[in-house]
Amino acid sequence: MADMEENKNMTGEKERWVIKAAYPNSEVGKKYSDYAYARTLKKYLEKAGKHVIVQAYEEWEDEVPADVVVVLRGHRVYVPDRSKKDCIYMMWVLSHPDKITADEYNSYDLICMGSIKESFIAALKENVYVPIKTLLMCVDSEIFYPGEDPYGEKEYDWIFVGNSKSINRKSVIWAVNNDVPLKIWGRDWEKIDPKIMQHVVADHIANDDLPKLYRNARITVDDHFEDMAENGFINTRILEALCCGLPVISDYSEVMPQMFGDAILYYTDEQSFVEQIQYAKEHYDIVKKKAMDISEHIRNEYSFMSGVTKLDLFAKRLREEQQNTVRYFNGEIEEKEKCSERVLALGKAFETYIKETKPEKIKIDQEELVNFREKYKHLPYMERQALACLPDELKHSFYYYVKWPAECEMFRRQTDDLSRKTKALEKERREKSDQIIAVYEERRQMKEKLQRIYNEKSELNRKLQKTYDEKSEINRKLQITYGEKAERGVEIKKLNKQIEDIKNSRTYRLARLFGAPVRFLRKLTGKKKG
Repeated sequence: MADMEENKNMTGEKERWVIKAAYPNSEVGKKYSDYAYARTLKKYLEKAGKHVIVQAYEEWEDEVPADVVVVLRGHRVYVPDRSKKDCIYMMWVLSHPDKITADEYNSYDLICMGSIKESFIAALKENVYVPIKTLLMCVDSEIFYPGEDPYGEKEYDWIFVGNSKSINRKSVIWAVNNDVPLKIWGRDWEKIDPKIMQHVVADHIANDDLPKLYRNARITVDDHFEDMAENGFINTRILEALCCGLPVISDYSEVMPQMFGDAILYYTDEQSFVEQIQYAKEHYDIVKKKAMDISEHIRNEYSFMSGVTKLDLFAKRLREEQQNTVRYFNGEIEEKEKCSERVLALGKAFETYIKETKPEKIKIDQEELVNFREKYKHLPYMERQALACLPDELKHSFYYYVKWPAECEMFRRQTDDLSRKTKALEKERREKSDQIIAVYEERRQMKEKLQRIYNEKSELNRKLQKTYDEKSEINRKLQITYGEKAERGVEIKKLNKQIEDIKNSRTYRLARLFGAPVRFLRKLTGKKKG
């Protein structure tokens, strides 16, 4: 029991319970009735001293350590994980019993059945080999009660709480068709009949707000899915309404008079539905008194505290039976009264079979082998836990004599097939790995090439910058030269003007006139000027 002790140490010596409920892990999921039911169950389990974890269906595969797992069976299937042999798995069947197979039932340690219909349970026991206990739907009696003035004025006359679920809910359809001023809290009614939408107050009402609604209404109508009514499953609306002293008109199920007597007005068809509507109108005081009279009984008999007490007791008894069986086989005790009868029967019958049957006969007599395996294929607490209770020699014999001849060849083929697939996957993995390495090398080379290009580009940019700087310097010098040239041009113009002025002066002309003979004489004599 090391796993269980480890779990307790993790939670301060508290047993760890996990609730698996069929609502989605989203804001929409919080509107599911499964969500409210699971949270209420958690509240009362914690009051009983348990450490509790609630899982939405997306979280079911997250197998957290647990001593007890409670699966609230609605419309989704969960198969227990048997890797922890000390964990107890209980299925609490609350609805949709027609969707549950015998194999699913037999995968659990205990079935908590939300029905008291004896014929339904007897039929199940023909194919279900695990214990079945009755545990009906529960109600939170802390919030559902009549209130201070149950006979006072009411805000609503006729109410219905529930979604259409894309089916014709007879209580709603018949009420609307017969002009009952019904008020509805639920969604998707436009898919059934658009005229129903004028009766819808809201598409949802929180579970904590339901008691106030029930205490402020005169009467509620109700119906069940056919498989639930036929197999004796009662929905929570009836229990919660009666807890608040709210009269109920509901479709008939043979278990309901056993549970509620005449506190409910039953109908079987539209005519009887209309008759009960009329009776409730004419004799409301009588109807109301019967609902009030049964209120306390419902709050006591079907409270969550009562349900949690039973769940805890079921888990303890299963644990004790398992431990006592192990102790019995180990010779520690002699009493068999509190042991698992099925495991004891398995051990005794198999021990006798092994003593009387030779291995050669088992290998040859396949028909007898098949019969033997068929007899013991449904073991209590699943095969692993049942065999864990047997002595080692019987456990080994069971696997050798029973499982090996019929399954080993198949197991070998599966192993070979798995080996081939593993090799193929390994080859594929290596090829992909080589491809990844090649891609990586190509990327590395490309990265190096890009780095070189970047360096070359940087060097080119540097040279271009240097050239640009040199060009700027040349332009600067040219600009200076252009400035100097312009200044010299101005001076030359001034000098030319002065020369021109001199040439135009009278003195210069006279000098030129008197100097002409001298220049002529020099030219004749060949003497140079000056």
